[in-house]
Order: sequence, then structure tokens, then C-alpha cells
Amino acid sequence: MIKINLLGDTTKIDHTNRFLLFGFCTILLLSLVVCYKLYNQTQLEITQHNLKLASLKEQLSTLEKRTRVVKDLETKKTEIRGKLLVLAKLRKNRMGPVKVLDDLNISLPETVWLQSVKEGEGNTLELKGRALDNQNIALFIKQIQESNYFTNVDLKESKQVYFSKKTGAFSASPDESTRDGTGKFSSRNKDVVRSGAISEANVRVKEFIIMAEFSYAGLVDVRKDDVAEGEEVEFPELAELEDL
Repeated sequence: MIKINLLGDTTKIDHTNRFLLFGFCTILLLSLVVCYKLYNQTQLEITQHNLKLASLKEQLSTLEKRTRVVKDLETKKTEIRGKLLVLAKLRKNRMGPVKVLDDLNISLPETVWLQSVKEGEGNTLELKGRALDNQNIALFIKQIQESNYFTNVDLKESKQVYFSKKTGAFSASPDESTRDGTGKFSSRNKDVVRSGAISEANVRVKEFIIMAEFSYAGLVDVRKDDVAEGEEVEFPELAELEDL
């Protein structure tokens, strides 16, 4: 019997697919190892960030509590500051009216008499009085202006009046009655006699009205009393709060 080998004696087996499969499995295994390491590293970083976040949240909570305490202290400090400011102003102003009237009395010349002193709106005073002449009124205004308690002194009105020596009354017109009470002038020059009788029986006086602005604390202290937020405070009670 005759056998015929169609494949030949040196037939080779192809292992290419095996190599490809082995390479794919190797690459897949290495990829899994790398992914596992990256996953572990990422998880570790996430855990660290979560711990840091928790720590920051705890610090933030502590700071918020301190901030609320500071805000409460600032609010109380502002309230106390306002109360002390009012008390300081009251302390400065409690003797104000006495000082203003005393300064007004010092500024009053001997030939000027005050009839009334009336306080108006906006810290203004209306001074009504009489003086022998306009020079005395001008002197009175000048001395008021030199006071530390008055500003914007202005003469609103000045008019001539007459003081009757016989009746002791003031009037807009002179008392023309004679000393003997007859009311008649027997002299030939009646105008001269009449003028002399009027001069003897009356005294010319000026009535005036003066308006002035005033401050019970004095001009120097006005700036200190008007304390705004952020300005330097010179009151001892308020200075103690600045250290809080």
C-alpha cells in the first residue's frame, strides 16, 4: 500500500494568536494594577481632603461663634458709648443755663437794662431791653460777641422812647405836662419853653431787641459734643471703651 503525504515533512504550527492573547491579558492585568493604584491614591486623597474639610468646618464654626460674640460686644459697646455720650453731654450742660446767664450779666453795661430774656427754637435768645443811647447798645452787642456762649448776635430793632420823670412811665411820645400842672406856657417864646420843659420832664431812652444764638456747653465744647461715628472721642468715660 502506498501512502502519500500531501502536507510535506516540515509542516509548522502558527502560534501568533496565542502571543496576541497573552499580550492582551498582560496589558489588561497591568492596566488593572495601575487603575487599582490610582483608585487607592484617589481614595486616599479624598479621605485627606474630607478630613481637612471637616477640620476647616470646625474652625469656621469656632470663628462664627467668636464673630457673633464680637458682634454682640460691638453692639453693646455702641449702646454703652451712646449712653455715656448722653451722660457726658448732660454733665457738661447741667450748668449751661447758669453760665449763659452769668456771661450775659457780665456783658451788660451799667447803662443797659434787660426787660426779658426769651429762649426760642434752634438755641436762640431774644433779648429785650432799654439803653440810654445807641452807643451803649453797640457796646452791649460787642461784649456779647466776645462771650464763649454766644454767636450770630444781631440787632433786630431799636426805637426811641421817653421816660417821664413825673409819672415814672415809658411812652413813645414825651410827657409835655408842665411842673405846675397847668398845661399852659405863659412865655412869649412858647417853643423854647416847651422844649425845655420836655427836656426837664423826660429822659430819652432806646428800646431794643437783640437776637443771638447760644450754646450751653460753650463754643469750644460744641465740636466735642457733636461726636460722629469714627471720630476721636475725648470724654474719659468713652476712652475706656476703646480698649475693649
